[in-house]
Amino acid sequence: MGPIAGMMGILQALEAIKFIIGIHDKREKIKIFNGKTLQLKILKLTKNTNCRVCIKNKFK
Repeated sequence: MGPIAGMMGILQALEAIKFIIGIHDKREKIKIFNGKTLQLKILKLTKNTNCRVCIKNKFK
């Protein structure tokens, strides 16, 4: 389990660096990593027109 935690730290650091230097993907999404199969899934988020938080924050 130690190597998986290390991989997650590396991925989080990479995303933070991309954000700081401005090359991050501006689309809203969630990344899910499966440590058992070593697969990374990316789920795109969409605006919920019935959600007060989405409407108030102008979530795209």
